[in-house]
Formats: sequence, C-alpha cells, structure tokens
Amino acid sequence: MRSCGPGSQQRPSAPPLPHLAEPPTPIAPPQLLRAGPTYLIIQLNTNSIIGDGPIVRKEIEYRMARGPWAEVHAVSLQTYKLWHLDPDTEYEISVLLTRPGDGGTGRPGPPLVSRTKCAEPMRAPKGLAFAEIQARQLTVQWEPLGYNVTRCHTYTVSLCYHYTLGSSHNQTIRECVKMERGVSRYTIKNLLPYRNVHVRLVLANPEGRKEGKEVTFQTDEDGAFRHSSLLSETCTISYQSIESSDPAVNVPGPRRTISKLRNETYHVFSNLHPGTTYLFSVRARTGKGFGQAALTEITTNISAPSFDYADMPSPLGESENTITVLLRPAQGRGAPISVYQVVVEEERPRRLRREPAGQDCFPVPLTFDAALARGLVHYFGAELAASSLPEAMPFTVGDNQTYRGFWNPPLEPRKAYLIYFQATSHLKGVRDRPGSWWGWLGARLGTVCSGPLQKTDPLRPRPLIGAHPPVAPPPWAPPPL
Repeated sequence: MRSCGPGSQQRPSAPPLPHLAEPPTPIAPPQLLRAGPTYLIIQLNTNSIIGDGPIVRKEIEYRMARGPWAEVHAVSLQTYKLWHLDPDTEYEISVLLTRPGDGGTGRPGPPLVSRTKCAEPMRAPKGLAFAEIQARQLTVQWEPLGYNVTRCHTYTVSLCYHYTLGSSHNQTIRECVKMERGVSRYTIKNLLPYRNVHVRLVLANPEGRKEGKEVTFQTDEDGAFRHSSLLSETCTISYQSIESSDPAVNVPGPRRTISKLRNETYHVFSNLHPGTTYLFSVRARTGKGFGQAALTEITTNISAPSFDYADMPSPLGESENTITVLLRPAQGRGAPISVYQVVVEEERPRRLRREPAGQDCFPVPLTFDAALARGLVHYFGAELAASSLPEAMPFTVGDNQTYRGFWNPPLEPRKAYLIYFQATSHLKGVRDRPGSWWGWLGARLGTVCSGPLQKTDPLRPRPLIGAHPPVAPPPWAPPPL
C-alpha cells in the first residue's frame, strides 16, 4: 500500500491552458440614419462586440439583397455614407472588425437590410405613334418602359388626350387613363370622326413625374369599306417616323398622307430621314369611308456622313517633316460618326499611285509599319474618336505621335504627299459603305497650294498644287526610294 502520510510526495498539478484570442464581431446590426435615391447613411453601432479587442480596423461590407457580388470599404468614423447605389433597391449592410495579432478579422455582424428611395424618372415614354386609326377610335403605342427609365419599381403611366366636340373650341373633352403595368398600347374609343385628337404620355413615381410631348392624330371619316364600291376610288397611305438612331431627328414625326388611284401599285417615298423607322398604314377608301388598315414598319438605311470642304483653305503650316491641315467634323446622317481617320499617301506617278475609288476609298486601317512591309504607298497616320473633333481644329501630319494605335511618323522632305481625311458611321454592327462617305484634301510638302480645293463631284475634292522648290533634306533623312 502507498503511504499517504506527511512524508509522501504529491503529483504536481497541470498548467492552465492558454487563452485563444477570438476575432471580434458586432452584436447588433448597423443603424440607418438616412436614405436617398443613390445613397444610404449608416451608423456602425459597434459598441457591443463578441470576441477580443483591441479593434484596429473597421470595414463595411454591402451587397444587393440576393445579389451575387459584395464590396468592402474601410471606415474610420462611426458614420458612413454608401454612394452610387441604385434607386429603389434593397441592400444588406454588415460591419467587419479586425484585431491585431492572432484572431484577425471576425465574421460579419448581423446585416442591416435597407432600401434606397426612388429617383425621379429619367424622361417621359418615347415612341408615341398610331397603330390603327378608325373613324371613332384610335389605337396608339409607345416604347416598353424599363427600370433605367422609371428609376422606381412603383410607377404609373397615364395616357392623356383631349379633342373638341365641334367647330367651337369651348367644348373640349379631356381625359387621362392610367395604364396597367407593362402595357404599351391603348385604344381610345368613342371618338368623333375626322377630329384632331391630342395625346401625351405621363410617367410618374413617388419622387416625380415626366410629361411627354403632345402628339396630334386625326380620326378617319365615317363610313364602312365595301369591296363592291371599289370603283374609281383611291388607296390612302399614311406614314410617320416613330424611331431614329439620329438624335437630330424628332420622333415621333408628323403624320403624312398621300392618295393613290386604284390602278397604281407602287409609290416612291422621298426626303425620308436615314436610319429612321417609319410606320406605314395602307387603306382603301371609297365614298362610304375607309376600310381596315394594313400596317408595317420599315427602317431606312444609314447614309454617308457629309463633309463641308467647299471653302477648304491652304495648309495652315509646313516644316521639313510636317504639314498642318485643318480638320473639320463630318455630319452624320442616320447614325452618329464613329471614328475619323487621317490617311497619308506618298504621291507617285499615276500608274503607281493608289487612287481611291468612289467605291472602296481606304476601307482597311493600315499602320505605317504594315504599309512599309507590304510595299504600299498609303498608311493611316491617325485615328480620332468622334468626340475629339467637336469643331474644326488643326492637325499636324508627321508629328511623330501615336493616335489610337496609329503612328504618325515624320514626313520625308524630298517626297510629295496627299493627305486624306475620312469618317465612318456604324449602327448595330453595320458600317456605311466607305465609298459613300470619304472626302480628301491634299498638298505637296514643300509647296504652297494655289487656292482652295475645287470639287470635281460632291464627294471628291481635288487638290491644286502650285510650283515651289522642295526644302533641302536634313543629313539624317533616308535616301529617296
């Protein structure tokens, strides 16, 4: 037996386990102080935490509710303003706390779920046009609305119209009808025949409203269409622009109507806007009135941008290796200008020169090095964004700069050059044919133009070259080819 007396030895007790630092986490969610259409102001609310301190860094983590992404921002104060948020959108906001050493950053605290306010609508609905016109009713349509226009998930679209009952303008019928959600077409009934009906659309949400321009439609004359009465009568074609890629075109445009005899089978429409969608309505008309309309939408092609070089001045300046010319912006027709290009061509005998034809111009962008490798006499010295040429501005050919990937190398003093300036338009992946939009200007290096460019046709000006001895080349200039 083991003795338990005073002289016996006791086993030493085990040392206490070390304390493991627990990363800090807020107990309560942040508090909302203020909400706006594109911002939320919150208080971090980090007075009570779970875990160990001291806290050396505070961060805000936020995401759209049920959204796939999250962002984290460092915070130095107890209040923070989240910017650039979407209107009328729910966000989840949490606080992250970090301690030094072991433990690091804790789990996000409980989230604050809050929604931004609605913003004022961006604009009124566009594209108001007729879909069908009869004697006593009018069907109109407009563009479907998206969140990017309404700026709020709670909104109303109202169609307001008015017309007079008789020749006296004292008796006027006015009415506004609220549309159901997602509706972009409506029929106004119980109208009078052959009356002007003035229609506009109003988009409203809790933060404001936008009223569209008033569009005037005319109801038909009263009567019914009968095949038996189609004798020596006419067909009526009505058309109206409803959409355009050219911002200079007002849509919807005025409604125009033409009449054709019953033995006529086609009509050529002129003076239409390029890149514009028109709604056509074709109906037979007899002494009894109009029949049912046949509707179709047709979009015109974009046209060539146009240059104004009727009074092209002489070059603005010349040096041994450069020539400065005046570039003028082109006018887009049916689509905005996409890009400008400056093309430099070494003037050779006509059998060697690359003479740009009216059908192909310079359609393929070619850098100086690529042209040199292929033995070509022309290259693209610059490509300019359309926004970089809001008005006429000088440009120096040969300034040894690079413009959107195209090197503009110094010119050789003992050679003559032609300088071309061309523009292109793109619309939904379709580019206008190069031959229909190019214009060019030119002068010999080391010479003075004898006067402004004279046009041989509307699209192709011809440079006039005056006699002047060439400038002596510098010692570093390469020998002529």
